[in-house]
Amino acid sequence: MADLVKAIGDFIAALLSVVGFVGRPRQRSHIREDLALLRELEAHEHITIQIARFSGLDLRTSRRSISWSSVVLATVIWAPLWTLCLKGFQVCEYRGSWG
Repeated sequence: MADLVKAIGDFIAALLSVVGFVGRPRQRSHIREDLALLRELEAHEHITIQIARFSGLDLRTSRRSISWSSVVLATVIWAPLWTLCLKGFQVCEYRGSWG
């Protein structure tokens, strides 16, 4: 009896999946609908911005503060190297060659 009920259930499931009520064809139809909606939204950028606002996203650009310790460190490293490069180029120009 249990085998008969299982066979009937499998038959009904196969029939419904062929018709498209369950299974992959049903899932694919939802994916197609979602992709069609996304294509429509891509065509209208202002609608995308409105959706983002309605969803609660913060669309303002935020400025980060400058890390002054990084600026000082970069200057401390850059200044001697710049000086060496200037002196090196002056020596090369004085000799008249790069070697």
